[in-house]
Amino acid sequence: YLSRATLAWQAAEALRAGIHDIDGLQVMGTPHSTVVTYAATDRRLSLYAVADILQVRGWAVDRQQSPPAIHCSTNATNVPTVAPYLADLGEAVATVRAHPELGREGQAAMYGMMARIPVKGLVSHEVRKVMQDLYGADGASPLLAAK
Repeated sequence: YLSRATLAWQAAEALRAGIHDIDGLQVMGTPHSTVVTYAATDRRLSLYAVADILQVRGWAVDRQQSPPAIHCSTNATNVPTVAPYLADLGEAVATVRAHPELGREGQAAMYGMMARIPVKGLVSHEVRKVMQDLYGADGASPLLAAK
């Protein structure tokens, strides 16, 4: 177990170091685990468009909001994939910088729109509804009952 945990930590640290070296990106938070989260330092760089490119290249991408960010959960088996991921990430950042219009297409447009909805309660309600529909025992949710 300790060997595998060490490998997972090494993958996360290599990922953090590589992200740090990509102009326009910053690692977020203090590294207490093997989860790595990063955001753009330039508001003109659509991180959601970067995520779309990574996804097309076959990477599983977990997007976050407030601020727009991507997070990666690393484990011991990720050690050999860090370098190829970082190469694709660097290329994706360069592509989005050269083509900022990509931020208005694909999932980037959807995530960008959701981040700007002024009625956060509506978003929260709809997300809970989707989760209840997917995972609820009978499709009914006491959290969504009319008040």
